[in-house]
Order: sequence, then structure tokens, then C-alpha cells
Amino acid sequence: MHLIAGGYDKGSDLSPIAARAGGVAGLYCIGATGEAIAADAGGRARVCGSLSRAMADISGRAADGDIVLLSPGCASWDQFENFEERGAAFAALAGFGDRG
Repeated sequence: MHLIAGGYDKGSDLSPIAARAGGVAGLYCIGATGEAIAADAGGRARVCGSLSRAMADISGRAADGDIVLLSPGCASWDQFENFEERGAAFAALAGFGDRG
């Protein structure tokens, strides 16, 4: 599984997300909290900044049958208007287009 996590910093403890880095094929950190999550992951995560960059990184690493999971653990407000917009962007980047 390739996990995309991060977003707007609401002061939550994100160490449980960082702790997952060792159990996934990749942890891709985005948004305002991306660097902090990656730092807590002890070098086992990629700081991508944006969702589009994370998906580009994953496309070069994922194998057939791998799961790509957007489970940010944070609000979307740092880069998107709301979580629906972030979800639609993820679906489009994953090749599913707008299913709204």
C-alpha cells in the first residue's frame, strides 16, 4: 500500500501516521504537515508537498496490484477549498475522472 497523508495543520498528533511508514510500500507526505510527518517517520517517508507530486512519485514506484490510499489525517484547507475538492483531485489523478 502507498499511503498519502498530510494537509492543513490543526495541531493534531500525527505521529501515529508517521509510525505506519515502516509497514507500507511508501508514505507520501503532502501539505503543511508533510515535513513534520516525514521527520517523525525517520527518513522512511517522502516529502511531496502536493497531491499531484505524490501521485507522480507513486506512479513511478507502484506495482500491479498495489493499493494507493489517500488517508490524509488532516484537513484539506491548505491546498483545497474542501475535502470534496481534494477527493475529486485524487480521483482525477488516479484516472477515475470526476465521479461527483
